[in-house]
Amino acid sequence: MPRSFVFLHRTALAALLALSGHAPEAATLRVPSQYPTIQGAIDASRTGDTVLVAPGIYFEGLAIRDKGILTLESEAGAESTIIDGTGATNVIEVSASKNSHATDYRISGFTIRHGDHGGINGDRGQTHVENNIIIDNALVDGYSYGAVRLRFGGGSIKHNVIKGNHTTAVWLAYPRQVVVEDNFLDGNVEGIEVLTDSRPGASIKVIRNVVKDTLYRAFHTYGQVYLQAADNLFIRNVDYSVDSSVLLVGGDTDFGGDMTGKFVNNTSVALRGSAPLVSLSGDLRRFEFANNIMYTANDATALSCWTWALPTIHHNDAFSAHGKFVDPECGDFSHERGNVLVEPGFTLDSWQLDPGSPLIDAGSNQPIKHLPRDLRGAPRIVDGGHGPVVDMGAYEYQSK
Repeated sequence: MPRSFVFLHRTALAALLALSGHAPEAATLRVPSQYPTIQGAIDASRTGDTVLVAPGIYFEGLAIRDKGILTLESEAGAESTIIDGTGATNVIEVSASKNSHATDYRISGFTIRHGDHGGINGDRGQTHVENNIIIDNALVDGYSYGAVRLRFGGGSIKHNVIKGNHTTAVWLAYPRQVVVEDNFLDGNVEGIEVLTDSRPGASIKVIRNVVKDTLYRAFHTYGQVYLQAADNLFIRNVDYSVDSSVLLVGGDTDFGGDMTGKFVNNTSVALRGSAPLVSLSGDLRRFEFANNIMYTANDATALSCWTWALPTIHHNDAFSAHGKFVDPECGDFSHERGNVLVEPGFTLDSWQLDPGSPLIDAGSNQPIKHLPRDLRGAPRIVDGGHGPVVDMGAYEYQSK
């Protein structure tokens, strides 16, 4: 039976069932056994379907538009299932211009490479990017796009390796609600970039990620947003002198107001580069900055501030081997608030606390009430010998 007839038959049947009040059952469309190309299966799919892709290399640029609910996943995982977008603007273009509130896409289990401008570009709706390897994208226009960009929408970016892209690894442009969790970002132009405006409802969670060896910033937020950033490891190992590796900027009058939320139990490290490691700017009066480790092995300043409304800064460690620990503009960085200026006492390369570290049991339990696990997934809170108090930094010391 010709495939075109099958598609028309399925479409007519779906319409008839919709009129009768009975939704059609979701189908699994297999590539290449049923459809020779991934795009062909996507085009033939209806809401609720799964496009399941067998191992192989697929030289395609994909477009997913107004499909309602759709899952695109591989049978055998990212290492054996490759989408090569050579010649395409982005390897996968996702858009939901119609009924974006009812659009939900999941992309899982692929190596995504060689997009001219980027890897996955999601525009509106909900896009979930999980368990992928996203490498060597943005071959033409540098960092004008992102390896993964979500714009005007929401979703999640979880359990991915995003490496060696000539662009920002994760770019959230005017997002709604997005979770960025348990990703490994290595050797990209920038790490995680969040840009928001005055529209209400932007909520971003950045949890348990490793961001290392970016050419420029590892983590940058700007504008009015609720941000929860916790248990992340940021490592700078490039000669960079222009801007901070971690830059938190509350909004101004053009971008709608202050940033709320918290930046807690993160470890930030600078091995090279003279720019400040962590900088706070803008309106942060309703923001909490706690339980963080900021360590520079050179002459870079550990914590810098140029803000007209400081956050609540407590239970942090700032240390610079050959430079300034904390700018005076950062206010009261005192021991009375639980802040310290000591060498962290952790193992280089692993960035986990040694048994004798002064940062064990030195944090505040209050900011981590809903964050029960550290960067490894190990439990918090573990008594390190001084009582049931959380440690500073991304890793909780495990005594056994």
